[in-house]
Amino acid sequence: MSARQRTDGRDLEAVNRLAELGAALASDCLDRLGVTDMVMDARIRPLTPGFRVAGYAATVKVVAVDAPPADFSDAYKMEIAAVDALQPGDVMVVSESDGAAFWGELLASASRFRGAAGVVADSCARDANALIDMGFPSFVRGLDPRDSYGRVDVEEIAVPVDCGGVTVRPGDCVVADIDGVVVVPAERVAEVLALAEEKRATESTMRGELSTGLSMEAAFAKFKVL
Repeated sequence: MSARQRTDGRDLEAVNRLAELGAALASDCLDRLGVTDMVMDARIRPLTPGFRVAGYAATVKVVAVDAPPADFSDAYKMEIAAVDALQPGDVMVVSESDGAAFWGELLASASRFRGAAGVVADSCARDANALIDMGFPSFVRGLDPRDSYGRVDVEEIAVPVDCGGVTVRPGDCVVADIDGVVVVPAERVAEVLALAEEKRATESTMRGELSTGLSMEAAFAKFKVL
């Protein structure tokens, strides 16, 4: 594996393979391992159905504020720090907030330059058409034209956060597509990947036999997957 496929010991090839396998397979394999509480609430949706992403969680804890900072030089200070801290293969994971858009085109442009793979935010976005046009995978709870300035601010980065009803730790793997968002604990990534690739191969064989007339009952009895 090349140096560019690994950053600080993180296996970027593994998460790229998980992105191709998708959220449903990742969820099935976590179920098989007895980990059943790592799927985010359905309110977290991609801005366009074609978006898919997997990467290591770069967590951001946001809070509501009722006024801008006294000194404008402090505006967006931690928001900027969160983006500048991103590494290749990261997916920014943003905690729950309401009342403004946390995410937008300029943050996405800077994040992409740093090698980030996407964002999953239990918060709103704006600049939706630009985000779709630039193809930066963005999974958010909704859209809101209001700026975060004086409404939402970053309190901490690189700490566990609650996003979509799931506690996400820095370095956990996030797998997201049109089906939803799944969080794979960092220590289970290799295990989930192996199980998911095995299940995908079994499903492919099963699909072929179903297409030639094998009944669903017989197929399930033979392959034990659904």
